[in-house]
Amino acid sequence: MVIAFVNHKGGVGKTTTVAHTGYALAMNGLRVLVVDCDAQANLSAHFGIRSTDSLYSVFKNPTAPLPMINIPVHSFHTNSSTPNANGTLDVFPSHRSLENADSEFASLDGREYLLAEVIERAHLQDRYDAILLDCPPSLGLMTTNALTVARYAIIVMQTEFFALDGIAALYDKVNALKKRINKRLYIAGVLATMHDKRKALHKQILSAIQAEFHDTIFSSVIRSSVAFAESSAVGKTIFQYQPGSPAVRDYETFAHELIEKGILGAKI
Repeated sequence: MVIAFVNHKGGVGKTTTVAHTGYALAMNGLRVLVVDCDAQANLSAHFGIRSTDSLYSVFKNPTAPLPMINIPVHSFHTNSSTPNANGTLDVFPSHRSLENADSEFASLDGREYLLAEVIERAHLQDRYDAILLDCPPSLGLMTTNALTVARYAIIVMQTEFFALDGIAALYDKVNALKKRINKRLYIAGVLATMHDKRKALHKQILSAIQAEFHDTIFSSVIRSSVAFAESSAVGKTIFQYQPGSPAVRDYETFAHELIEKGILGAKI
């Protein structure tokens, strides 16, 4: 199952969500691939990966081997910290060279299908239970590619002022692409992130988001935590850096919600 995590704004917790949702799903026994579709390569950095390869490398040379990197997964939510033999987590890294894709492939026929062709050619949907796409903070070529191949889109939205600004344009983009290219695309829901329940404004914004998207918002809410920035700085997920933190429980809850809603299949 391919899921694109989208928002045209930066700094909303999208990359953090892909990294930690992927880890939580692998802890639950799923075979997971997270794909860094952003030239900033922040998802790669989350796992301490510095790569010279990216989707751009594969677009340029379709016969090149995919630069997948395996991340050891440990079941920190149990009493054991031994690796979970049932689940796997692989990262498809990025590099700043991916910036060239927008200009270089802008006039290419079928440019919306570049990522879909990579996934199909390598039979990735047969190899993984979940493929999570971390989209760049724009509605450009890579986000279009992600939405073209995805079955589900998840909108990541922080509980901050102006959170709702521009979301109508994002919905229009998804619906237009669904009508024109990918009729199977479905908005799975809105995930509220970076929430500080101690702040009155955050509570008000969360209430506004819940009122606006009452039919599609996930019940999971991701709390704000300084541990996210700290763990990213040392190239680890928060599961590895601070396994007992409330933020870990938030992402475990979200992973379980994806399974419970039938978006992804349970393995254990």
